[in-house]
Amino acid sequence: MIERFSLTLKQECVWLHRFESRDHAFRVIADWLDRYDADRPHSALGYLTPQEYREKLADTQSLAAAKHWQEPVTRIVYAAADFHQRHPAARRWCC
Repeated sequence: MIERFSLTLKQECVWLHRFESRDHAFRVIADWLDRYDADRPHSALGYLTPQEYREKLADTQSLAAAKHWQEPVTRIVYAAADFHQRHPAARRWCC
């Protein structure tokens, strides 16, 4: 995948410019990377832009985290108590 990205960077940006300096190259490539990130859909990401994919992933992770924290704390407490009843020797090293 990185090889494909490198080729795309060269074909769509580097080979099309004659850079006057390293700073000029940095500015042109940085602009291209911003457009690549925000405007260009990728087949590997389900034809979403990298920016859209990150936002979708963050939303999914936020929902999963919210669902996880909605579990009652008492369930965890009961599970720990049950563990200690079944394994009394464990109290010496874990609590």
